[in-house]
Amino acid sequence: MKQLRHARTRRSTSRHSAQRGAVLAAVLITVIGAGSYAGRVGADPADLGGITGTVSTAGDPTAASAVQVELYDGTGTVVGGTQPSADGSYHFDGLTPDNYTLHFAVTGAQAADFAAEWWDNQPLQANADQVTVIAGQVTSLDDAQLEQVPLSPAPTVSGTAAVGQQLAGTVGQWRPVPDSFGYQWFDDGTLVPGATGTSYELTPAELGKQITLSVTAYRAGVDPITTTSLATTAVAPGSFTASPVPLISGAPVVGQLLQAVAGNWAPAGATFRYLWYRNGAGMLTQTGPTYRLTATDGGARMSVKVIASETGYLTTSRPSAATAVVLVPGVPKLAGIAKYGQVLQALPGSWLPAGFTFRYQWYVDLKPIPGAVGSAYRLPLGTIGRSVWATVTGLKAGYLPVVRRTPSVRIAPLNFVSVPTPRVLGTVRVGSVLIASMPPTSPAAGIRFQWRLNGVNIPGATASGFRVRPTDVDRRFTVVITAMRTGYASVLRGSPYTAPAAGLAYPNCTALKAAYPYGVARNGVLYNRVNGVNRALVGPPFFSTNLYNVNHAANPDLDRDSDGIECEHS
Repeated sequence: MKQLRHARTRRSTSRHSAQRGAVLAAVLITVIGAGSYAGRVGADPADLGGITGTVSTAGDPTAASAVQVELYDGTGTVVGGTQPSADGSYHFDGLTPDNYTLHFAVTGAQAADFAAEWWDNQPLQANADQVTVIAGQVTSLDDAQLEQVPLSPAPTVSGTAAVGQQLAGTVGQWRPVPDSFGYQWFDDGTLVPGATGTSYELTPAELGKQITLSVTAYRAGVDPITTTSLATTAVAPGSFTASPVPLISGAPVVGQLLQAVAGNWAPAGATFRYLWYRNGAGMLTQTGPTYRLTATDGGARMSVKVIASETGYLTTSRPSAATAVVLVPGVPKLAGIAKYGQVLQALPGSWLPAGFTFRYQWYVDLKPIPGAVGSAYRLPLGTIGRSVWATVTGLKAGYLPVVRRTPSVRIAPLNFVSVPTPRVLGTVRVGSVLIASMPPTSPAAGIRFQWRLNGVNIPGATASGFRVRPTDVDRRFTVVITAMRTGYASVLRGSPYTAPAAGLAYPNCTALKAAYPYGVARNGVLYNRVNGVNRALVGPPFFSTNLYNVNHAANPDLDRDSDGIECEHS
């Protein structure tokens, strides 16, 4: 195939009134209007001829008027010259019949854009087709078309040779104009797969490499031509296209956690490192995304620097704005006596920086106490036995409210000044009434009684007096009082024990059995002896050696069989 240039096809035959060398039957004198004259001086016009034709310039018709047409005789000597008219026509008049050659060339600023040629489409005079001029005739030539000089420039690459930047290729001006172009990008001479567009965005893989662009021109019927651009400088590390100022979330309060928020960096995929600062001084051991404020930070301003790294990009750091002065909240506590009727005071403690005002809220157990919003609180009756505490809210312009709570205290009742020990009055004998003697308490209290027998509560025995029962024989009494007053802690007091309760002597079994239905037995008796035979106890009888002896002394017949049981049930 031909190389990428147009091959101009044109008729190059001359048009004559009669065949070359024929004898003219008549002499035709052609008068040509304005034009160039070349030929024999003083020749007879009837013996002269002429040449006429047109010239055009492919691709840029306006260049035709800049063509210089030169006429050469058979010896190769220029004998005339002219430039075409606006329509591209030219002519030579008064030519001696002979063989001539014609040369066409664009002059002026476009001279280099078009290839000069000899008639007919020949690069050299030696190969030029001769144009024969016959006396009295004008030889008319076909159009002489000058072709543009083929151009196949190397592409140019524009843009910054850095990772993340986009390079753009320009093919330049080609002649003739190709049907299409193909593109291929290379790094250090190695083809980049898939990089076949007019532009190419540099990736970290191209770092340090030089980039070139090859352009292949395609035109039907001719061989493709490939040209390659100059190499760029070595691809430099790129710069992040978005590197926002980091933010710090979290309250600047001792004990709270601060969080560094890096923001949305571009391109995505960066890894981040952090460095925390206290009053502008870096804390080299604090390199995480979070930092918990300590007492050392109190009164300081905190900031953080985010350092972003990504392959192929310049490591970039961004500092945050500083926080407000780190607040050191005080440690609230309660002052006062945690007892009913007393006043508790909430003390806010020492807060930094200075200038805080405080708001209070008191709580009982976990519920806020309506209206209890002062620094002091008098403990009402309903708080006894419950936990009371308060919150202290620090308020200062430029800071969010900071809430701290006091320890809780359990509210105790008041204590009696004195609660005397009770005494038991009366004879401790069956049927007698025992009286609990209770001296006054301070302050006065309501008294609740509980009688006990050998230290065990007697059910229902809650009056100030108690009648000794037959079954209480040999047992000791005590009375326990409970002193009670609203808002005061109840106090229990127990009397000393009485002497053992004494029993009664009964005149007969009927009277004894009215009190002891199964009789009275000495302690330790195991059997009821009947007619000399031991039988199981029935009842059982009431065991008391003292009571047995009292009744036996009064009436021995109560145990006639002398088995140790008086008036046993038979």
